[in-house]
Amino acid sequence: MTPDEFVKPFEPLVKAARSVTASFQDCNRFCDTVKEAVLVDFGMPETSGVIHDLAHRQPRLFDQIGDFLHQRGVKQEYPPTEELTETVTDLNKAFEIATSCLLDIDAELAKFIREVDGMEGCGAIARGAEALQQENSASFEKLLTAWKLWNSGSMNAAAYDLWVHSYFGR
Repeated sequence: MTPDEFVKPFEPLVKAARSVTASFQDCNRFCDTVKEAVLVDFGMPETSGVIHDLAHRQPRLFDQIGDFLHQRGVKQEYPPTEELTETVTDLNKAFEIATSCLLDIDAELAKFIREVDGMEGCGAIARGAEALQQENSASFEKLLTAWKLWNSGSMNAAAYDLWVHSYFGR
């Protein structure tokens, strides 16, 4: 067997990984756009920083998808990303966009896991993708708590931003 013959059965991984990579890339770009509005338009540097941190976790995560592909000798592809076309009118919209991105990632990872699970010799890759899915899922808890507090209207923006600093350990 040659290296090319070894790699051939794993080439479908590339297609399966494109959508997952795109979802991580979109989350990165969309959350970077959202953090700009939260910082500049709403004057909330700590809250903006939390969203910025979320954005910048995404490349590390989609790099892990590439690592999975490299285990079988195939290259990762990086599809183009769209611009965020929604206007971030308030902090509720910012949280809505961020959590929607995480939901999209979850859905794409679930599809990837289903596809890869059916491929011989890819069980470890599917389990690695499940670990990414768990990490992505863990991002919801603090975001939802922060969103609920903001939505309650119990704090003004300055007090809320200080609370975010404390809650997220920034």
